[in-house]
Amino acid sequence: MKERLEKLYVSVSKEIKETAFAHVSYSELLIPNLSKFSATELKEKLSNKAGKHFIYIISTEHFPYQREEIVKKFDKLEVNTCKINDENNEDKWKASKNGKTCLYVGKSDDLEKRLKEHLGLLKAKTTYAMHLNEWWKDADIKITILEYNLDIKYVKLLEYSIWNDLKPLFGKQA
Repeated sequence: MKERLEKLYVSVSKEIKETAFAHVSYSELLIPNLSKFSATELKEKLSNKAGKHFIYIISTEHFPYQREEIVKKFDKLEVNTCKINDENNEDKWKASKNGKTCLYVGKSDDLEKRLKEHLGLLKAKTTYAMHLNEWWKDADIKITILEYNLDIKYVKLLEYSIWNDLKPLFGKQA
């Protein structure tokens, strides 16, 4: 994934690219079965991640649903769900690049809270998120975390560039 991220920066200006590479810390969080993963585990794994700007990429190698199935699942939930993308592109809903499917690209200054919302470990009904544990309990996901010590305007540009390249199934473009 690291090599892929390097390619993503190509569309960003040279100055921002050089600044981003000089100020990024890269890590991955693997969750092999979401139903067996807790908020406490997430807190422990992110214990050293506070006070900076983060871009996170949630992906999977085994996404079992088609778009229409997700629409039905989201309609049944009693929480605010994020946008479902690619309404007119059913091919996007098949396994994408290298068998990996990008589910979501986002940014946050409170990474633990935001990931809890997406994973469905925090029952925040008013926050727009994937709430994965509400509809895909045995999800096998990877969260790539890019930690930046940069001005937020640069982080927003980087998120935009990454989102444009990966075209996630869920969420709105920054």
